[in-house]
Amino acid sequence: MIANLIEGAFGRAFRAEVRPTELARKLAREMDAHRTVSVSRVYVPNEYTVWLSQEDRARYADVESEVVDELCAYLLEHARRED
Repeated sequence: MIANLIEGAFGRAFRAEVRPTELARKLAREMDAHRTVSVSRVYVPNEYTVWLSQEDRARYADVESEVVDELCAYLLEHARRED
């Protein structure tokens, strides 16, 4: 599961600070909260801005693209599971 990859791969680098798994869960909740159902489709936000403290931002600097890719994959899988 993507969540396990995020937690396993990046969890060790982020102990007391914001963790990628927290970001993934919060983004999924945001997606769910803003879903719009039309006649034949379901629409959800597909662009997000995540604001971090300077300290957390600095910790993500070296792995930012990997974390973004994992978050995108997690949200895509979440959207597919939820239809």
